[in-house]
Amino acid sequence: MNKINIKTLEKNFQKYIKEVVKENKSFLITTEQGNLIMLSESEYRGIKETLYLYSQKGLIDSILEGSKEDISLLTEYSELDW
Repeated sequence: MNKINIKTLEKNFQKYIKEVVKENKSFLITTEQGNLIMLSESEYRGIKETLYLYSQKGLIDSILEGSKEDISLLTEYSELDW
């Protein structure tokens, strides 16, 4: 994550907005009152979705169990006869 102070952000606001939106960069913005994070909407939505999935009881365990299954048996069903 890139770190900038609020004065730098104020002077170059449009530049940083473009970097966040188009390049999906995130910034830690430091101020005298405290710090904040600037990130794109897509990044924010991704974080929210991840938090939601982690909050679902048993979902992570189910995914981990599924990842251990032998998928070689599925190859015989990979071709569809239309």
